[in-house]
Amino acid sequence: MEQEIRRAIIGDADTARVNDLQNFLKEEFALEIECKPSYKLLREALTQNEWAIVFVAADLPFEINGRSLIQPRHFQQLRLALDARQSVNLVRIRRGYEPKLSAAVATTIDLVLPALLANENIRALLTHDLEEQCGLRRKPRRPKLSWDSAYDRDLRRQLLRLGTTGNLDKGQEILEEVIGELIECEQFTAKPHIQGKSGASVFRIVTKIGTRSTGKFLLKLVNGRDDRARLGLKREIQGYQAAEGLLRSSQNLINNMAPLLKPKSPKNPQGAGNEYVVSSGQWDAIHYQFLEDEKLGEFLDLETA
Repeated sequence: MEQEIRRAIIGDADTARVNDLQNFLKEEFALEIECKPSYKLLREALTQNEWAIVFVAADLPFEINGRSLIQPRHFQQLRLALDARQSVNLVRIRRGYEPKLSAAVATTIDLVLPALLANENIRALLTHDLEEQCGLRRKPRRPKLSWDSAYDRDLRRQLLRLGTTGNLDKGQEILEEVIGELIECEQFTAKPHIQGKSGASVFRIVTKIGTRSTGKFLLKLVNGRDDRARLGLKREIQGYQAAEGLLRSSQNLINNMAPLLKPKSPKNPQGAGNEYVVSSGQWDAIHYQFLEDEKLGEFLDLETA
């Protein structure tokens, strides 16, 4: 499977416009960005790497400190150079008064900057166009924890613990990041569960997109910087895999075993149990599906259970 290219290059000498576009692309698409202030430098950079998308200003100088600007033929040259190596989207940045290029140049989108990015509605339209016409994928949005910080004291204590320095907002951010790595959702609720003997934090999680429930599972987080906790998590995964293999022949037994679930974005998808783990900050996490009656006891090491 080919690795997705997450790099973009901007050819533009207007620093303010470059910063505006660069911040937008990082915030919305999590792209790595390179910027070149002249046509010559841009052409040179195009041959040194692979790019998902190339942005070129209509008023890009041909060379640094030069007075001459690029012409339509230069866009044609860029298009041919990109097509010779790979299929890359070429986007033209203009101030609004420059005429559009002919269809033969085949730029994907004309962007009018900087006024374009000052309006949230226009930002949303631009994001949609870059997704639909250029195939870019937006950075996943972090789901939001739905809770009452004034009354849910048990959850508050656990979030403060995740924040490590007693930072409630940081603890909530870590939990939200972990859930976002596990499953697609917009919001979720979390109920602290019986804590593991290893000092792990355990939560019952229910996730939603809009009003539709998308998941219900038990989440376990351990301190990934603690060698003992990290080893315990590894052994728990190995124990689960061993038990699953032994119980697979008995449907009644396997039905009463909480499945260890694979996350959407694992820490390391390459086997050895890592395909079950996600991370945020110093915390590593795994998640189990609820048993049918949603009554799970405390965690046991499956090797000794």
